[in-house]
Amino acid sequence: MSEAVVEELCERLRTHLGVQVQTRSEGSAWVFEIVGECFSGLSRVRRQQLVNAHLAEAISSGQIHAVILHTHTPEEAARRENSG
Repeated sequence: MSEAVVEELCERLRTHLGVQVQTRSEGSAWVFEIVGECFSGLSRVRRQQLVNAHLAEAISSGQIHAVILHTHTPEEAARRENSG
């Protein structure tokens, strides 16, 4: 997956979900670290479904295939930063 595709997907997530997104490449996969209030009260599965709904077109077209999603509320992200 090209960096241009990754940036386009990040912008789509920022626009539609109001989240902060950071990415990094790990081998053949891209890791998306996503933080947003929209995840409050949602299970991990529901969070992934919410994000995947915005990636569906890129997945079905073959633009992306190896993506790892880490989704956090702002509070969860702050706890992660403070613990490590």
